Amino acid sequence: MNVRRFEEALGLAGYVAIRFFSSEEQVHLIIAGAAGQARQIEQVLHAAGWRTMEVPAEFHGRPDEVRRELGARMAQLADRQALLDERRRVEPAQEKLRERLLEAAHVLARAAPYAELAGLMRGHGSLATLSGWVPKEQLPSLKQMLTVSFGKRFALYARDPRADERLQVPR
Repeated sequence: MNVRRFEEALGLAGYVAIRFFSSEEQVHLIIAGAAGQARQIEQVLHAAGWRTMEVPAEFHGRPDEVRRELGARMAQLADRQALLDERRRVEPAQEKLRERLLEAAHVLARAAPYAELAGLMRGHGSLATLSGWVPKEQLPSLKQMLTVSFGKRFALYARDPRADERLQVPR
């Protein structure tokens, strides 16, 4: 009832009051009028407990332009929210996949030497032969490694490369 009287008083002073939100405790009004009379009406507003809020820059301009711009911004925000929701949904699966890929990479890294040796090995049953090039100064350490791994169950033959093999020997 007080709000209605307040609106009427504003109308008599040449102002327009438009309600845009109401609750039991507060009423939000837009008050518009001639700028020259603002000081006169400020005392009435102050007595009524009026608190001024600036109109945000987003709302300056023609209503149809503001509505269009705000709609576009809302669409952008909705798109961004959808992208964030998708990331939140996908990230746990990506983390699991990442762990599995890392594990597979470790297995492949450990298997790589065997894969390289596979082309050099020939075998039958539990016997296998392996041929390749080893620098002469590393032969003692190779023999020691084979002894540790196989005991005396291996044969190691070494020779210098023939003239036709010299280009195949790694440097």
